[in-house]
Amino acid sequence: MAALSEKNVEGLEKQSVRLNNRRTSIASRRSSDSGPGIPMQRRLSRALGGAHREGAHVGLKSAMSSSTAISHKPRIQYENTYRMEPNTEDRFLPGKCAEFIDQILDAHLDGARYETATVGILSKRISEDLKFRVKEMKLPRYKIVCQVFIGSKSAQSMQMSSRALWNDKTDNHVSRSFENESLFAVATVHCTYFE
Repeated sequence: MAALSEKNVEGLEKQSVRLNNRRTSIASRRSSDSGPGIPMQRRLSRALGGAHREGAHVGLKSAMSSSTAISHKPRIQYENTYRMEPNTEDRFLPGKCAEFIDQILDAHLDGARYETATVGILSKRISEDLKFRVKEMKLPRYKIVCQVFIGSKSAQSMQMSSRALWNDKTDNHVSRSFENESLFAVATVHCTYFE
């Protein structure tokens, strides 16, 4: 070990100044995945010094884990059922679904006027209501997709179509439309069985 001389002390002071400058530059640098309100986590070990030393991160992890205690629940693993088709009572029935699609469209759009500022919010709300009602049918292992299109009636023509690759024995869809003097709406619900 070198003896402490004036030259060595000056070198250590310069080194600590450079290290402090580096710490502030790293700490002030924004990472690509941090934004306003999100604490910077990238290169935090370098900002605290000793990034290349083995075991330097141990103190940081223990400090972070003690401040943000996360309880981990054991993951439940289910056995495979090897079921390729739903039970007959658990199948998606388009007729039953068509009734409440008409009810939801009437409830939301009866007497409504087409306004470009609110039509996006309205179609999203109708779609969420449709998805909620289909989920109430408790169809196990079905994936649900709801689409609602709302347009203004102004002497134009429109054609809509949809294509899907699915199993025609288990998967199905239902589509209903609504019309008043100001707007038209088409709601489609797709249910696909997840094997």
